[in-house]
Amino acid sequence: DEFMPRIIDLSHEVSDGLQTYPGLPVPHVFEHLTRDAAEEVYGPGVTFQIGMVTMCTNTGTYIDMPFHRFADGHDLTGLPLERVSQVPAICIDARGVRRIEPSALDAFVAGGSLHPGMAVLFHTGHSRHFGTDAYTHEHPYPARATAERLVQHESFQRIDRIAPRCPGDGGLRVFVNVG
Repeated sequence: DEFMPRIIDLSHEVSDGLQTYPGLPVPHVFEHLTRDAAEEVYGPGVTFQIGMVTMCTNTGTYIDMPFHRFADGHDLTGLPLERVSQVPAICIDARGVRRIEPSALDAFVAGGSLHPGMAVLFHTGHSRHFGTDAYTHEHPYPARATAERLVQHESFQRIDRIAPRCPGDGGLRVFVNVG
């Protein structure tokens, strides 16, 4: 059924030592307590594992929160789950486009398929570079005017790239500032 809700996993696998952004600490994934060590501590036959992950909050697939850029903005605890879970969405094919202009939204606006609260996914194909040096170079981005148009429609964007920054024209600030 085309109207049946479905969940699409947009996450990237994070592994020990994975460089996701130049200059930020890499994640460390390790065991705090192994099964053998648990048995030594808790007795024969009592086995379990406790894993540990230490990483920068900007690692892998994440949601930029207003607090990231604005001291008085909310952090993840201030984001209602229904704002990002099972949200109606459209996907715009932006493969091969470096700067995503407002015209990318025209057909959806004219056709009435872009509604308030809707997620707009820009499929750029750039995610194929995740975990490589190429991921941090020549990445696609929405123009500031595109960001502003989405805000006017009370929609929000997700993009398969390093961060939704708009070189030189502040598109990330537009999105983060509205929360």
